[in-house]
Amino acid sequence: MKTLSSHTIDELLLPEKAVVLDVGSRNYGFANAVLELRPTATVICVEPDPDCPPPVEPAIELVNKALVGSRRQTAPYCHYSTGEGNYLADKEWFKPNPGAIIEVPCITLRELMDTLDVHWFDLVKLDCEGCEYEILEGWPVPPVAAQISVEFHDFLTPTRHDAAYYSRLWAHLHHYHVRQHELSTVGPGRATGHWDTLLTL
Repeated sequence: MKTLSSHTIDELLLPEKAVVLDVGSRNYGFANAVLELRPTATVICVEPDPDCPPPVEPAIELVNKALVGSRRQTAPYCHYSTGEGNYLADKEWFKPNPGAIIEVPCITLRELMDTLDVHWFDLVKLDCEGCEYEILEGWPVPPVAAQISVEFHDFLTPTRHDAAYYSRLWAHLHHYHVRQHELSTVGPGRATGHWDTLLTL
């Protein structure tokens, strides 16, 4: 296994001309790390922040929308000028500054794949500040990716981070092996934070 921009992947499962989906890609750090590892890869970046600059690398394609688990046209988005901790604000546990809320366009995984005429991803990275749960709860069967690298944001979703929840999620994703589900700590007092998780077929 290998770490790319703080996300764990299995590089042995990544072909030279890989098709990679990077969800939550504001600064293109992960996308650029993929291209360093696989220069002939194609990286599709999904990022709802309207201030996200266009990619410089021709192998990177930006979809300036929020990836969501259910079909809807728009969602409220907490838009901070710092670009840190921006997230969809349609969850009951989020209490953002109302002045920071804007509406952003949304797209589901199936809609994205149909729009881009993509049928398979060699790697999917999810770092979308809480939306990873709804995306994975509705993950297609049969699977559409060889591996999924997820940053689970437990500190944003306090009602979900019990072992029973993850057991149910793994049951839905039963085609995948849980290769890593490693807890890190963040914030004041080093509170429970991110899970660095890797799922592979």
